[in-house]
Amino acid sequence: MIPILQTTVSECGLACIAMVANHFGYEIELFELRQRYTLSLRGATLADLIKILGNLAISSRPLRLEMENLGRLATPCILHWDLNHFVVLLKAERKGIVINDPARGRVALTYAEASSHFTGVALELQPMPAFRRRKAKPPLGWRDVIGHIRGLRSGLLQMFIVAGALQLLGLLAPFFSQWILDDVIVSADHDLLLVVGTGAFLLLVIQTAVSVGQGRLALALSTRTNLLLSARVMRHLLYLPISFFSTRHIGDIVSRFQSLSAIQATVTGALVQSVLNGIFSLLIGIVMFVYSPILAAIVVASVSIYAIIRTVSYNNLRLLSSEYLTLSAKENSHFLESVRGIQSIKIAGLEELRRDLQPDANHRLERRGDAARADPLERRAACRCASGATSGAPGRRSGAHAVQGRPDESANRAQRRHERAAGRSSRR
Repeated sequence: MIPILQTTVSECGLACIAMVANHFGYEIELFELRQRYTLSLRGATLADLIKILGNLAISSRPLRLEMENLGRLATPCILHWDLNHFVVLLKAERKGIVINDPARGRVALTYAEASSHFTGVALELQPMPAFRRRKAKPPLGWRDVIGHIRGLRSGLLQMFIVAGALQLLGLLAPFFSQWILDDVIVSADHDLLLVVGTGAFLLLVIQTAVSVGQGRLALALSTRTNLLLSARVMRHLLYLPISFFSTRHIGDIVSRFQSLSAIQATVTGALVQSVLNGIFSLLIGIVMFVYSPILAAIVVASVSIYAIIRTVSYNNLRLLSSEYLTLSAKENSHFLESVRGIQSIKIAGLEELRRDLQPDANHRLERRGDAARADPLERRAACRCASGATSGAPGRRSGAHAVQGRPDESANRAQRRHERAAGRSSRR
């Protein structure tokens, strides 16, 4: 069962229903349940869950049981957690249980750890005879998310052209090194050195100018896109029904609004760079296969290992990032509520209580943030290890050929270039 994380503090029950319904074959997104069933800021009660599940043709049986009897439940089922939360029980084993927590993702707990959270109430689930499977609606595309932004398409096209030109200029730089090593040094040709040096300097000047132009173009495009997106989202926010605000903390709304910067950075920066990297990687891969299939196969193996590592770690990183955003919204809510209600806090003498709650929220947020940042670091370390193991293969291959008295093709080419240079020198 794939975990579905709640986006507000009050929709853990809806997230549990979405997970269970998808498990039984009724594919539904959390936002669709949110649109169908409006809940208060306090969230859903057990009676609300039973009613919503009944509307989806899923029968539910509330039970009161002890921790040691969890293994007798038909899974998946919904557990009442911490007196104010719901989770989905996936399995109960001899050593502990595995749950899908809408606030944290998939979590494995021992019975001792779970006993401090489980309230003794469970909801056993079973599809009714009237239950019908269904496929989920198509996911939202980029056009649905950002809408129509005037000048975005032409701006992205200009970014693509400039970035492509910069990549092509970067591909020319190794040729100057090759000419110096293969021709200038071997033949001691000072005139050729002057020509190659002048060409390398001009290439550097052109690269710098194009890079500055790319930076200015990216800055102008990102600023315009961010302004238009912010104005559009603000307008949409003001016309939302009052139920949207009554079911969300103010920090959650602020966190959603601040996420615009990440969307804008992806559209105006990462998207163009990803497309260019894909195109040039394909072209370079073709050239490498023509040059040396064995060495190209080594690079393909390295890229495959990198792709596997990224795929395996993606779900964990996504869950950590979602949990970090949820905790960030809670921290923002606590801070803004303290500022807005400062008069009531001072009248009631609750300054110390609010002061003690803020460090706890900060600690949970930083702990999740450290975990989310540590995952990419570990992934990059593993990728560097795989890349290092494969990048040494060409040298090992050449060394093995040299030990066996069989120089490889690159050595043969170097020898032929040296002989041609020696012939030119003797003719002089």
